[in-house]
Amino acid sequence: MLSDPQSQYEAIQRREERLDGSFLTAVKTTGTYCRPSCRAKTPRTENVDFHPTAASAQLAGYRACKRSSPDAAPPARPAPGQSTLVGRAGALIEDGVVNPARTRRDQPDHDEKGSINGSARRTAPRGTI
Repeated sequence: MLSDPQSQYEAIQRREERLDGSFLTAVKTTGTYCRPSCRAKTPRTENVDFHPTAASAQLAGYRACKRSSPDAAPPARPAPGQSTLVGRAGALIEDGVVNPARTRRDQPDHDEKGSINGSARRTAPRGTI
C-alpha cells in the first residue's frame, strides 16, 4: 500500500487498477470517495483526502461514488503467475489426473448397498411434493 499522499495522488492520476482495495480517494468538493481506478475526472490535490477503508471514509462524512462502487469488493483478478481456473483444468488434463474421455456412463450407477453414486439418495414419488 502506498503510504504518502503524493504517491497516492499520482496513482489516481494514472488510474491504477492494481491498487484498488489498498486505499480510497475522498473528494471534499463532491463529498464522495472512489477507488484509485475511478474514471471520474481527477480532483485537484487540495480537494483530496485518502482513507484506508470505506468505513473510515464514511465516518469522515463521505458517500460512495456511484461510478466505481468503492464500497463493493474489488473485482477478483488472478495474481501475476497464478493460473486461472481454465488453465488449472488444462494442466490437470495434460498431467492425466482428469480424463475427459471418461463419461458418467463408465461409472456404476449403484454400489453394493444400493446407493446411487455412493450416497443414499431418497426421492419422493412424482407429484407428491
